[in-house]
Amino acid sequence: MAKRLLSRWAVPLALLALLIFTFGLAIPFLGFYWDDWPVILTGRLQGAAGYVQFYQYDRPVSAWTYILSFPVLGSRPAAWHIFTLLLRWLTTVALWWTLIRLWPGHRREASWSAFLFAIYPVFTQQSISVAYSQHWTCYLLYFVSLGSMVQAFRSPRHFRGLTALSLATSLLHLLTMEYFAGLELLRPLLLWVLIGDQPGRRRARWMAVLRGWLPYMVLLGGFVIWRLFFLTFPGQEANPPVLLKTILATPVDGLLRFMEISAQDTVHLLITVWSNILAPANIALRDPFILFSWGMGVLAAAGVAIFLLRMQQKVEPLQSETDSAWKKQVLVIGAAALLLGMLPVWFTDRQIIVGTYSNRFGLPAMFGASLLMAGLIAELLRKPVQRIVMLGLLVGLAVSMHLRVANNFRWSWVKQTRFYHQLSWRAPAMQPGTAIFSDGEIFPYVGLYSHAAAINLIYPPKAPAQQLPFYFFSLGRNFGYSMPAFQKGMPLKIETFRHYIFNGHTKDGIVIYYNPDEQDCLEVLIPEDANDPGLPEITRRAVQNSNLSRILPGPQPAGFPPEEIFGPEPERGWCYLYQKADLARQLGKWEEVVALGDEAREAGYDPKASSSNTSVEWMPMIEGYARVGRWDEAEALSLAAFEKDQRIDARLCNLWDHLVATTPASEDRDLLVEVVRESARCP
Repeated sequence: MAKRLLSRWAVPLALLALLIFTFGLAIPFLGFYWDDWPVILTGRLQGAAGYVQFYQYDRPVSAWTYILSFPVLGSRPAAWHIFTLLLRWLTTVALWWTLIRLWPGHRREASWSAFLFAIYPVFTQQSISVAYSQHWTCYLLYFVSLGSMVQAFRSPRHFRGLTALSLATSLLHLLTMEYFAGLELLRPLLLWVLIGDQPGRRRARWMAVLRGWLPYMVLLGGFVIWRLFFLTFPGQEANPPVLLKTILATPVDGLLRFMEISAQDTVHLLITVWSNILAPANIALRDPFILFSWGMGVLAAAGVAIFLLRMQQKVEPLQSETDSAWKKQVLVIGAAALLLGMLPVWFTDRQIIVGTYSNRFGLPAMFGASLLMAGLIAELLRKPVQRIVMLGLLVGLAVSMHLRVANNFRWSWVKQTRFYHQLSWRAPAMQPGTAIFSDGEIFPYVGLYSHAAAINLIYPPKAPAQQLPFYFFSLGRNFGYSMPAFQKGMPLKIETFRHYIFNGHTKDGIVIYYNPDEQDCLEVLIPEDANDPGLPEITRRAVQNSNLSRILPGPQPAGFPPEEIFGPEPERGWCYLYQKADLARQLGKWEEVVALGDEAREAGYDPKASSSNTSVEWMPMIEGYARVGRWDEAEALSLAAFEKDQRIDARLCNLWDHLVATTPASEDRDLLVEVVRESARCP
């Protein structure tokens, strides 16, 4: 009994092991990204009920997924990553179950498709776990619906119950998210296979297919009519069928555009996603992680091949005529599933290959692409061992790629958490209505509104919840063509972030610079930084508006930034000392600045030390030592900082000119001022 149960669960367990191997190992090191942040913000500010308002702007029914999941998972990154990985596994198992019920004599071939589907390399955003939990939920519902329909025809005694389940799950996934609506058109082909060929009764077969499809056709038609003609949105529709309208208005132009983008995406789905894995940049023998990813890919390939070989030995060889019929069916159904799955995407004039996050549009096509690849392997390779080796190679390639992508997400999270904690150190509190300006998006896999959502989570919430106290702006994207108006002063009003709003002003913000790739600390800039050549040009133009009075001394309340989200506070190393010294400098607490400078130097930090070698970060300490009369130390640090990076000459000269203008004259001061000015070549 136990042996039979284990055999029945062998494929699902092997799929789970593959998914954990591919995506699960990185989970402890991943966090939140892109559309994760607004979902987490809504849950923490407004609770589960806030999702009703949040999703009324594009998918009003979809709020239910987070109403159920957020109270359980909360805002713990690991919980969401595990949850979404389990959804992906259940979706893959549901696909496998559907295929083995559709083709009972082809269990091993169904397993081929399931293994390919589990890791198909078109979708590379599994690490955006909160946002894509909704997609995998809908995909799971679709396969439960499809599998229930197949099982209803295989088990006539349970036909009504299974059909009811199939219709209910179909309706739920359609109302939640339209991503998989095109795949609903695949049902007639599956019914054709289920009903089977009856010599001399082709018409009867067609009629049986039509009767079987009728309730699903009515349901899908009702959804399309509701979605296109009756569903209204508070603002502009997020996913309008632009290309469909073009086809109806100008058929020639519209159809040419449709054929172009569908051909491009299809080639990408079947060929480019695989060839890109072998791009020269991925063959770097001196990069430890790339070598690790390839090694893990080899292990995955070997493991899958061994599993499938053992499975091959336990299954009777197929008769050639049965094998031939299956190959024809799987190739036709696979091609149809790929094209039909992409229809909702193409009708909105979008593509997999255009946009940073656009490979999410390939999710519905993964089903068809996996079937097609399995069918092509069966057609082109005659020997079972050859087929299994090819499947293992493809799985290994995809696993290595997914591991490298997960590592990129890991680094994005490291950089994010460093930034959020440093911002909380530098700005323990800020006045509501404060804008944060940067030359552009700081981190990969995080958009502008996502930056804003994360920053608002650093600080205690304020009422009303829909009124965000802080917002993040990209200087280039938001003000690249209106910098004169920005500098003069202009109101800021954000009303396009779903139901959230922000009211501010370009004079009521802080300008920041953060370059984590250079291991620099976060800088909150002051107007005097405008002549720093190390800053981007647009930042130097905007910095005159940096209003440090928006930053309040705090203290930051206990529990913020929330450790559940951002992890424990990092070690209080150089960046902590710098941020606190810069805050004390802003507040005129010179003794505190000096104390922090002494602590830093006692810990071994120095402008020439690698851990603190960004010269501009020593400016608060230099000024602090000068303000308390320790001019020799201010001079020594100035010369060391200038020797390390001579690009700080303008900022250093400005600082010493300011000190001369605002401190009492003395022999020591005047002598050292001349030394610094001469060394820095001040005008």
